[in-house]
Amino acid sequence: MQISIQAIDSNRWQYLTIYSPSKNPLEKAYELQAVAPDLGQYVIDEKNGIIIDAQYQGDCLYSAFEVMGNYLQSRMCYLGHELHYEITSGPASPKKTTGDTIIGSDTIPPVQVFSRPSVQRAILKKVTSP
Repeated sequence: MQISIQAIDSNRWQYLTIYSPSKNPLEKAYELQAVAPDLGQYVIDEKNGIIIDAQYQGDCLYSAFEVMGNYLQSRMCYLGHELHYEITSGPASPKKTTGDTIIGSDTIPPVQVFSRPSVQRAILKKVTSP
């Protein structure tokens, strides 16, 4: 996996993600836009009509979205000189509901439990072109 990030201006960045660069590469171009950077609010524009809200906190960019019955959570963190990228995903519908009872004088709210059987992780290191 490769990611190339370049500033467009002070509030927008273009980044290109290349999956499997050595064999059958799949390229996806995105644009990160600052909405309210002082509040950590950004959007990721997939340049195809899909715009995903993102939150920047503590050197990490977080997003969560549902597509085609799957719920995905993404986290991209800049740690030292590395970019740690992680996506967890699973069905958008809950696996089960628990709680929803009364114990003594406590009313326990219903809690929906979701399965996240898929985790993809990458640690990307900066390289410079010759």
